[in-house]
Amino acid sequence: MLECLVYGAELANLPLQNQGSGEFGAIPPVSLAAGSDRETPPSPLATSSAETTLHGLEACRGQLTQLMWDCAAISRNQAGLEHAMATLTHWRQDAHHHPWLHDLKTLVPGTVRPLPQGLSPELLRAWGELRNLYDTAWLVLNSAAFRTESRGGHFRADYPQTDPAWQSHTLVEGAQWRKSEAQI
Repeated sequence: MLECLVYGAELANLPLQNQGSGEFGAIPPVSLAAGSDRETPPSPLATSSAETTLHGLEACRGQLTQLMWDCAAISRNQAGLEHAMATLTHWRQDAHHHPWLHDLKTLVPGTVRPLPQGLSPELLRAWGELRNLYDTAWLVLNSAAFRTESRGGHFRADYPQTDPAWQSHTLVEGAQWRKSEAQI
């Protein structure tokens, strides 16, 4: 349910396009057929620290929001989830190797030190929030791929039926997913 809060808040930032008739147009369907040959979008954080801007980080959030909408929204399938997981894995790796992370890991709690050159408090916050959103999206995508059924508001095109065996919680420990033994 955390994704509802995270991505619901992001929806408020999406621009609506008026079709001229006073009505807003429907969102066009996205083809996520198996074997899709879509390329992985370039990593938005694959830049030097000097090239990372607030505008660039906001664009990264927009790309992440679009990726999650296209591949993990109300209707999803394994091919779309796998595409999104591969894209997100690439983005997370680049974020993990960003020069700021090394600088920030050298900070000692309880000490006061100036931020690295070119890193403002606003940039630091936006960069940290983006990394947190990447981690949350990774959990959502992997959990959605793990659950092979349709339940509640999420429809799996490749598993359209509700399965009573899935009336359990999904437990995540590290990179391992499993069903709880207790039925809900």
